[in-house]
Amino acid sequence: MLQSVLFKDPESGFNLTDDDYNFVLQYMSQLPNETLSPNYMTENYPDGYCKFLMFSNQEKIPSNIRVFNKIGQAYGFMIDNAYIVDFDSQVEFMLSAVISVNENQIYNDGVYEYETIGNDFMQDLGNLIYDYE
Repeated sequence: MLQSVLFKDPESGFNLTDDDYNFVLQYMSQLPNETLSPNYMTENYPDGYCKFLMFSNQEKIPSNIRVFNKIGQAYGFMIDNAYIVDFDSQVEFMLSAVISVNENQIYNDGVYEYETIGNDFMQDLGNLIYDYE
């Protein structure tokens, strides 16, 4: 679905107008400090907030790299579906990952290892693929 939307696949059935397409591109790649409403405070929402692959909560993302993505996080599962572009190095790739960070295997207890396991794993995975590409 991400590929169909980002690359305007005419067979996808989305029928996006140019305005729709620009809206999607803006909001899928926008960093917290680029968002006007609501206003995200930089100290609480670093560039890598909600950019699990490659940047998971990193303070700054290099300006030559853009991440178009949709994430999810619930009940010990983390997902990121991303198109990552480095305009300077001409590196681009799509990557989707879903991991479980629920060590006690009890769902809906609010005890999950997002910070201690998930963020680092997702960041390392994205960087591994980036280095490969």
